[in-house]
Amino acid sequence: MTLRRIISQRLPVPAQLHGALARSSHSLAIVGNKAYVFGGEFHPRIPVDANLYVYDLEDKSVKVISPNESTPSPRVGATLSAIGSKIYLFGGRGGKDMTPLQSMLYSFDTESTTWKVVEAKSGELPTPRSFHAMTASDSDIYVFGGCPTKGRLNDMHKFSLTTGAWSTLPTPPITPRGGAAMTYYGNRLYLHGGFTGQEESDMVVYDNSNGEWAHALPSSTDAPGARSVHAIVPIASEAADLDRLLILFGEGNPSKVGHEGAGEFWGDIWTATLSKSLKGEHGGSLFVNYEKITLAASQDDQDNLPCPRGWFQALPWNGKIILSGGLAANNERLDDVYLLSLD
Repeated sequence: MTLRRIISQRLPVPAQLHGALARSSHSLAIVGNKAYVFGGEFHPRIPVDANLYVYDLEDKSVKVISPNESTPSPRVGATLSAIGSKIYLFGGRGGKDMTPLQSMLYSFDTESTTWKVVEAKSGELPTPRSFHAMTASDSDIYVFGGCPTKGRLNDMHKFSLTTGAWSTLPTPPITPRGGAAMTYYGNRLYLHGGFTGQEESDMVVYDNSNGEWAHALPSSTDAPGARSVHAIVPIASEAADLDRLLILFGEGNPSKVGHEGAGEFWGDIWTATLSKSLKGEHGGSLFVNYEKITLAASQDDQDNLPCPRGWFQALPWNGKIILSGGLAANNERLDDVYLLSLD
């Protein structure tokens, strides 16, 4: 399959919930045909709620699971990842002072609809943080970087569901940052961009089979601009020896008033294609081929085109991409849900 463009369709939200999903800096996970949204903010630095919103991607209904005594507290800048029928929540900040919460890992069982704290059996827990990156394989959860109480981090941690142990992986060869995008695909971690005090455009790749990192260098000058609080999502490649990912949207220039306002956002989508071999093609580096992809509305309806944004969430689903909410350039928190189809 040669990817020429992406067709965008805005999915409906039930009338009784109009505005309820408006948020940025939230977290998203997909299990089966359901998308789970938790946390985030509507007003800067104030967690919006502790409800878990369940969007059925088949019948377009939304269920709201209200908090109880076992539900994680409201938070901003946390992350969700799904493994099997469970979703896992880590990190975030709570309250106006935006102090990072404790290093608890929570699980939500989508079958019993119950939250619980996942107790680690061994290993050192990651430092409390927010605006970190998290992704998962079939058995492990990976946490990178983010913002502790002060400064930024560039550490990489793994939690094994098999052993219940936290472990520290080799540090990625990049500077400390928040708002990076990360995904797991084919026994590799792909880590792109982030904010170090300025927006970044670098990509590094971790090979789980040998525990080594490699830089992914652009093969030409045609490449995505520097960005953070964006998304990187794996997609199918027509070639068996290549991996292909999408890089979507994000912040290109930060707000002059910090977290209180919106910065300048990208509205573009790029493919990133690179070799499955991570042996290093040039001084320990790989080459990545970037290509900008046309974004088109379904049925020529411009309301079906997502506006430029950052602080949103996007994940693969059934060969498509689900995109949720975020912050627009006018400082509006978005309540939209989009289905992006590959053409």
